[in-house]
Amino acid sequence: MTEQPEKYFEWCLVANVVSEQPFGENHEIQHGTNHFSPNTKVYCSAPTWGDGYEQIVFVDRHRGSSKLVTMVSMRND
Repeated sequence: MTEQPEKYFEWCLVANVVSEQPFGENHEIQHGTNHFSPNTKVYCSAPTWGDGYEQIVFVDRHRGSSKLVTMVSMRND
C-alpha cells in the first residue's frame, strides 16, 4: 500500500480583476489586465518579502489559456 501525502492548506487573499479601469495618460478604458480576463478571481499569496504587499505573487489561469500561471505584480502608485 502506498503512503498518501499529507494535505497542506494555506490561507490567502482572493482578488477579483475589475471589468473596466482607466489606463495610461489618456485614461483609455482597459478591460481586465494584460494577463487576466475581467472578473477573474486571482489568488494572492502571503507577503513574501516583508514589504506589506508592495510586490504580490498571484496564481490563477492566464487570459486565453487553461494553464495556471504564477507571477509577481508590483504596485505602481
